[in-house]
Amino acid sequence: MKTFKQLTESLSTVTKKIKGIPVVYTTTPKGVKVTIDGDELDTYPNQGKAEKMATEFIKQMKDK
Repeated sequence: MKTFKQLTESLSTVTKKIKGIPVVYTTTPKGVKVTIDGDELDTYPNQGKAEKMATEFIKQMKDK
């Protein structure tokens, strides 16, 4: 059986892949922290802004 801590961590963490690159969105008291392929990008005020900025960052880095 999962502990309370494990349940709350699973609710506050979302993992997605954008163009094959793993992106983790973690909810914190300050906002949504974005981690791309193990490197922290930034903390944003909401999930929508975090997803938009992560997509834009990956798009720019793939073009280089």
